[in-house]
Amino acid sequence: MFKIWTEDDQNAQSASAPKLRQIVFINSATALFPFPGYITYSASKCAVRAPVDALRMEALRLSGPMSKYTVHCTFPATIMTPAFLEEQNRKHELTKQIEGTAGSIKDLFKQHLSPAVAARIIISGVARGQFGIAEDCFDSTLVCKCAMYIPEKRVWHL
Repeated sequence: MFKIWTEDDQNAQSASAPKLRQIVFINSATALFPFPGYITYSASKCAVRAPVDALRMEALRLSGPMSKYTVHCTFPATIMTPAFLEEQNRKHELTKQIEGTAGSIKDLFKQHLSPAVAARIIISGVARGQFGIAEDCFDSTLVCKCAMYIPEKRVWHL
């Protein structure tokens, strides 16, 4: 994507204001806080986080008078999707207790984000320029310590 954008910038006429070009990754809180029952899932999410950190640095380097490039990564916890509800049927009880999903489906809908609410919060965080967007149950200091250096003011809680 950066290659396409930088080539476009090189071929463009001067702009009155830089174009804002954004890449948003939807990751998982398990990339920051792995726990029992999520070993393989956490590994795949950690594998996403590392290139995102590097892409963020690349975006800072490539930004210039024609375009401002930004990279954002969200780390939501439980979102009440059909896939999550199906997964609940196979999930070990200990894992449910650790992640806070041991209640009834009705209670889970009260405690966790719907996809629509999660999307609005993510879009709002990106619009504010936050790099790491994490659910409010995670302290911003902890999120910062788990990722490549991100100033705390750049982390927004859901």
